[in-house]
Amino acid sequence: MNAALEDRVRARTAELESANENYRQAQGKLARQVERLNLVDRITRAIGERQDLGSIYFVVLRSSRSAADGLRLRMAHMSRIKNR
Repeated sequence: MNAALEDRVRARTAELESANENYRQAQGKLARQVERLNLVDRITRAIGERQDLGSIYFVVLRSSRSAADGLRLRMAHMSRIKNR
């Protein structure tokens, strides 16, 4: 009886761990999509507010660097989580 119950607990635990991992992956994808949309929004606003190409380029460059920094931080965080 105890062995059967322990087997059910192990199976359910594995299911929940898998579901949690899928959730984390989906959450990460969604966060990246939101970041991309925010970047497009900032670029679009820069284009609407400025007429000179230099200003637009500066906003795009700054936004791209900010997005890259965020990606590096997330990757480092995920690496720490996986190495636990």
